[in-house]
Amino acid sequence: RETELRSTRKRRNSLFLGQNISAAVSALGWLFVGCGLILNQFGLAWVPQQSGGIRVGTLDQLDFQKELMREKRREAKQTSAVSSSATKASAERWLKQDRVETLS
Repeated sequence: RETELRSTRKRRNSLFLGQNISAAVSALGWLFVGCGLILNQFGLAWVPQQSGGIRVGTLDQLDFQKELMREKRREAKQTSAVSSSATKASAERWLKQDRVETLS
């Protein structure tokens, strides 16, 4: 009887491995959120690093990082707008040259 129970537990444990991993990931997520709330009470926050990852920093550092990210997005939008307008201008020049060559 005892060996039968052990073998049944072993089979069930291997079947529930995915659920155990899922529960562990969920628990770590809630722990991360809870730590963030506690950090916020002390004027601290999770701050993203330039090299990737996160660290604990002040709320001012968090605001600074957010401002840097906004600035990067603005520059990316401006760069794409400039490149698209340059592409349009070169296409218009090409069409004008093609028309002139066709008329000649």
